[in-house]
Amino acid sequence: MPIANRYSMEQLLDACKYYVGKTDRRITFEYTMIDGVNDEKEHVEELAEKLKGILCHVNLIPVNAVTERNLKRSNQDKIIKFKNILEAKGIETTIRRELGTDIDAACGQLRRRYQEI
Repeated sequence: MPIANRYSMEQLLDACKYYVGKTDRRITFEYTMIDGVNDEKEHVEELAEKLKGILCHVNLIPVNAVTERNLKRSNQDKIIKFKNILEAKGIETTIRRELGTDIDAACGQLRRRYQEI
């Protein structure tokens, strides 16, 4: 989304902290797990540091394979380790339940297929 380029990560996190402070409501962060891109120990450490002190919940989402993209989902062991590290740091975390991947209808997959002519 173009608006995503308008504000820095720090500005967004400041807005989240402000929101929580005003409403006392928890924020959910969606984190898509991509093999070799953002699923290593340094990534979870950075995420935990950025979310430190924010009343939040993290929903880990294994990326769904899309034929036109070369992204692969993190393996289940990595995802569980990622979750365990976040929880050890006091951040509530769940792993998104997967539905529809077998028919290319999961989140991010449901789209029109393009065929080469």
